[in-house]
Amino acid sequence: MSDIEIHPVADASPSACIALLRNSERLLEHAEALARENAELRLMLEQSEARRGSLEKRLAAARARVEALIDRLPANRHDLADTEQAT
Repeated sequence: MSDIEIHPVADASPSACIALLRNSERLLEHAEALARENAELRLMLEQSEARRGSLEKRLAAARARVEALIDRLPANRHDLADTEQAT
């Protein structure tokens, strides 16, 4: 069942009908433009989400590399001194 209510037209003159038709055409064009814009925005959102996923993967890989480098560092200055004496 539709929520649209149909009311009788108070002024059914030709000029009123033409004005109503023009308004309807304008509204239809506006609805079509909104539908196109909505489709473009959906595409942009999908592309942004894909880019975000890619960046998250790159960030995780970079963090893993940094953590691996940190793990290779001496634990304290005493260890550092031992490392320098060995060379």
